Amino acid sequence: MSKFFLTAILITAFVTSNAQEIKYYTVRPGENIFDKVPAEEIYAYDQFEQGIVVFKSGEKSAAMMNYHFFYEEMLFINGSKDTLALLNLGEVDCIYIKGDQYFYAKDRFVKMDTTVNDIKLANAGFFTTVAMKKLGAYGTATDGSMNQYVGFTAPNGRKVDLTPNTVTTYSFRKTLFIADKFNRFVPVNKKNIYNLYPEKQAQLKTYLQNNEVDFFSRKDIVALLVYMSK
Repeated sequence: MSKFFLTAILITAFVTSNAQEIKYYTVRPGENIFDKVPAEEIYAYDQFEQGIVVFKSGEKSAAMMNYHFFYEEMLFINGSKDTLALLNLGEVDCIYIKGDQYFYAKDRFVKMDTTVNDIKLANAGFFTTVAMKKLGAYGTATDGSMNQYVGFTAPNGRKVDLTPNTVTTYSFRKTLFIADKFNRFVPVNKKNIYNLYPEKQAQLKTYLQNNEVDFFSRKDIVALLVYMSK
């Protein structure tokens, strides 16, 4: 796979405000981040599994596939046994892997969780940078640090050259997504839930006033969707 550089890109604000930390990993200069993270948190599956890509045209294509949380890419193995990233994502309707269904939501794939009437609930996992500290004299970390949420595209895992003299802390996070019947997925937050129910604003407002809803909690969101389906 032709990925050789660690490229940091800012994640949009909605991801920062709707994500849950799961685990943190600290990487020192010259260390390989893929040696720090368990395999089950790098890929969605322990190995490449039979997958089916369903295109909006109705065509289908099968390949051994896996989702890479560092790359935030759907990978597949072609006829030459090369591992490649799936392209032309705007033409993809959905992907099935090992009984799971994935949809492409703007810049990442989300995995279907449940459906309540026409509303779909999904989740996505990804890595972010949460802090960077420069190394001072004798390899000690300075007080100056950058604490902001950024995402990155990682290389192929054989060797990672991080920013010189920088200790970087990453976290693996998950966030919930919701979509209407047209599969337009957006992160779960109060604003986006209100947008899903333009004709039930009063009902939704009453529910939120009478119930403490954690927008990071699958249980809370499913309960809200069930209530709003009545």
